[in-house]
Amino acid sequence: MTTLPLVSIIVPAYNEAVELGVTLEAIFASARATHEPFEVLVVNDHSTDQTPAIAQQYGAQVIDVHLRKISAVRNAGAKAARGSVFIFIDADTQIPIPLISQILTTIEGGAVGGGAWVEFDPKIHRLYHLSVQFFNFIYMGILRWAAGCCMFAQREAFEAVGGFDETLYASEEIPFSQALKKQGHFVLLKTPVITSARKMRMYSPWWWVQMLGRIACHGPKILKQREGLEFWYDGKRESRTPPNS
Repeated sequence: MTTLPLVSIIVPAYNEAVELGVTLEAIFASARATHEPFEVLVVNDHSTDQTPAIAQQYGAQVIDVHLRKISAVRNAGAKAARGSVFIFIDADTQIPIPLISQILTTIEGGAVGGGAWVEFDPKIHRLYHLSVQFFNFIYMGILRWAAGCCMFAQREAFEAVGGFDETLYASEEIPFSQALKKQGHFVLLKTPVITSARKMRMYSPWWWVQMLGRIACHGPKILKQREGLEFWYDGKRESRTPPNS
């Protein structure tokens, strides 16, 4: 692989002490496998748990912010990053070792950005796994949008589209994907990332019906306020021991 300039892996995090260790372990393994220079930035959004300490333990640079808006947190990471390629990975998402190499090969091939398909971790009912397959087919296969848990972009393309839309509290990956596609080739890798299914385990199907119903009733305007977006902002976490603690 041709030597690339620095690669920046940006991880937004709020109270992610339970998940962050395994996420960073996977990121560092994938990044080292590229044999390219890289940096890992954990954007700590005013966590009250051990998130920043765990990030430092694994060798990540910690960027402290107090924003409570995921679009703004992602942009803060990009502003602090020094790389020519930005890779955004959620703090509860594990990437396979080949993924960053595939991203860099895609960028070298002329892509301006993209994302990866998604799977849930295995500890949920099989119907949820079927639902994420349907999500992949519609969201990425047909609409060609990147899932928020894993996105990447050339720095120049990111800056050209103005980063993520900070008027949005959620689903900022959709206009970001649409804007990047106007800049050039947009690629969705079928090597899946594994994202936490904790929300599926923590909430009942009826809760999901109510939440999706509220979003459907209010339309896109609900995405411009934190209220009603409990899926993204309730802050609840599963109470298991953090990895390697």
